[in-house]
Amino acid sequence: MKGTRHPIREWGKNTMKVRFWTVQKLDVITALLQYGTYQPSFEYSDYAAIIPGLPELYDFLLNSYNHVNGTNLPGLVFAFLEQGEEGIYDFPNYATFVRFIRSHRHALKSMWEHLASLNTVVLCVEKELDFNAMCLDLNDFQYLMPPVRPMPPFPDDYERIVKSALWNGQMIHPIFPSNVLQAHLPDIRQTEVIGIFPMFGLDVPEQSD
Repeated sequence: MKGTRHPIREWGKNTMKVRFWTVQKLDVITALLQYGTYQPSFEYSDYAAIIPGLPELYDFLLNSYNHVNGTNLPGLVFAFLEQGEEGIYDFPNYATFVRFIRSHRHALKSMWEHLASLNTVVLCVEKELDFNAMCLDLNDFQYLMPPVRPMPPFPDDYERIVKSALWNGQMIHPIFPSNVLQAHLPDIRQTEVIGIFPMFGLDVPEQSD
């Protein structure tokens, strides 16, 4: 499968299309059907509401995105990509995405279980690559989640390093990579939705004889 996939290069400098995969509540589907576009707002984030201090991190991500892309958005869509040996990859289909997430379940167990506890589905959104998605390794995102506690193998100034890179629209090579990338999208448009798929668990189903 990977032999037919090509790494994404030159973020925001071409018009190639990228397939982003995101987990969203059914309310988002309703908004897409009713309005044609879903524009998120961090003010209504369920995840931020249950973790003290997380709204501050969300605000930083949003301010960085608006700074880099010259926008004035109230929120962002979180989506998944893969950090491969030769660059960043998207997922061509649902089966590839499911295999990747399950093979990296230890990196996102807590987040995924929270998402699965809600009334959610998986969306594949294909967007023109005319913006900077500010890709961030999931381990770096979790490191930035408050309260930030410097610990090995991260250097004492790692928070500053990661935040400086985000503010400048750059991606650093993570100290402790998960290879699961969190991408940030401005919105979801109905015309960009390639498919809607069921949410799935992290356990790999046993093969029957």
